Amino acid sequence: MNFQNFLTMLNLVTVWGMVAFIFIYWYRILYILHAFTKEEPLKPTDKKFKYAVLIPARNESKVIANILHSLKKQDYPQDMFDVFVIVESESDPTVGIVKNFGYNYIVRPSVEGRATKGYALDDAITYIKDKGLSYDSYFIFDADNILECDFITKMNMLKAQGYQLGMGYRASKNANENLLAGCSHTLFLFLNTLTGRGRSHFIHKIVLSGTGYFLDSDLVDKAGGFIWNGLTEDCELSYWCYENNIKCAYTSDAVFYDEQATTYKQTMKQHIRWIWGHFHADRKYRKKIRKAFFTKKGEKFAKLDFLIGLNPLIILVVFLALNIIMSLVLGVGFMFEGNLLYKLFFANALKVFLMTYSAFSLFAIITFLADHKHHSFGLIHSIRIALVFPLYLFNFILAFFKGLNKKNLTWQPIEHKGQLQVDNIETKQEQHGENNDEDEVPSNEV
Repeated sequence: MNFQNFLTMLNLVTVWGMVAFIFIYWYRILYILHAFTKEEPLKPTDKKFKYAVLIPARNESKVIANILHSLKKQDYPQDMFDVFVIVESESDPTVGIVKNFGYNYIVRPSVEGRATKGYALDDAITYIKDKGLSYDSYFIFDADNILECDFITKMNMLKAQGYQLGMGYRASKNANENLLAGCSHTLFLFLNTLTGRGRSHFIHKIVLSGTGYFLDSDLVDKAGGFIWNGLTEDCELSYWCYENNIKCAYTSDAVFYDEQATTYKQTMKQHIRWIWGHFHADRKYRKKIRKAFFTKKGEKFAKLDFLIGLNPLIILVVFLALNIIMSLVLGVGFMFEGNLLYKLFFANALKVFLMTYSAFSLFAIITFLADHKHHSFGLIHSIRIALVFPLYLFNFILAFFKGLNKKNLTWQPIEHKGQLQVDNIETKQEQHGENNDEDEVPSNEV
């Protein structure tokens, strides 16, 4: 066997795989290019919708005061939204903090077999309906989120444009703490800025990443409750919107802050949940959306976008990995035989690895360039993140294999440190010198 010809054929297959990847993903290149255009500003509206703000907050007494404080500082009429904090026990210290702010709390009736965030939200909505309360939309937040003072006002403008689901801009105040936090924030920037914004503009769809979104109550009623209760309820809800032609939008004008994981243990937990939650949601909705593609009118391209999904990227990564592995195996074999061909195969493995690594680093660099007005990374930190970002992404492969052990597929809350402080956020209202003292809760009451 001519191993040099075999190596040439292996590389040729890899190159054609890359060409096919670009050919299939041509429209996502449009998404990326759109990220460099000026975003159309939200249109002011006099219409005010009524919202219920839902915050799952199991044992979140370290951070809950920050989001409640930021809700008190909202420039949207306070009588046009109600806040419901969801806990699992009356003895949770979170309850006392919620009471001090004058907001509502809901104690879940049972968590056995219903440990995910989706079930907590469903319990809250059931409680609200049992109380006879009615809202136009539900806002979904995590306990560690903090909102800019005009967040609800901006999102209300988005809803007034006819969108049934809308997501705001996910910023971070601890992204500079270490490289893990920086890489996590970069991933969300990539998903929202380089793909989410373009997807919102061209096909009126988004793929939710966490919280910071509103959802019309009519959609929940149509679905029969908050039925998206898997490992990644945001992913399931996004796919349900694809299936049912729901008009969605993303805006970077409405800003909220999130706390990123800073330890490898936390990061691994998240990666296992994200990747396996994605697979579970994909398997749950793929047949439904494929059927809807052929039977339902409208939004054909949006459904095609879902059906294509991550498959081309996964196939390409597999091809590249096989190229590297086969080159290394043959290289080791030739080395032990004393055949100098081992240098050729080792060099090829290194070349393909560096090419793959550089491509993922390029994703981070393009993200920073497209989102330079929002992210707070300095030049040096941006370079460091770009250099290690591929390793952060490669960890999803390890998370995939760890997830094969079903014991690792349980939904586990991430402990938040509480380093996000409302007073450290320069809100637009404060930048203009407006006074919000009447809405603030004295520190001795928290």
